[in-house]
Amino acid sequence: MLKEIYEQPKAVENTISPRIKDGQIVLDELGLSEDEIRTIRKIYIIACGSAYHVGVSAKCVLEKMTRIPVEVKSRGAYIMAVTNEGNHQMENLAAFTLYIPEASHYFATSLAIIPLQLLAYYVSVAKGLDVDKPRNLAKSVTVE
Repeated sequence: MLKEIYEQPKAVENTISPRIKDGQIVLDELGLSEDEIRTIRKIYIIACGSAYHVGVSAKCVLEKMTRIPVEVKSRGAYIMAVTNEGNHQMENLAAFTLYIPEASHYFATSLAIIPLQLLAYYVSVAKGLDVDKPRNLAKSVTVE
């Protein structure tokens, strides 16, 4: 990527210079207030081709600088959201949204596990996998 940057300094300047105003970086495209930015708890980067590698680099930088977990998904990846009832923001972000009942965050994890276990079971059966003999089971379970 550094090679491309050296080959196209004007393109880099044209990309960065409109986002600097009075010595400050401005990202109006985000459309988020500072208060909204402070509430971000997770970032998803979706990219394809060589942009995927840029996304992986951005993941490292973002996680170190913001201390927010970042996931990079390749375009075409199937994204499924698991969230509390009433959180309809996820519908726009995921291909499928699985809702669990409102509960304390301590109990929500247990509620989410049940449908995810069922999903794993049904996907495994549909793929013709033996659900009673999962791969690498011997590494996970010790028989006495």
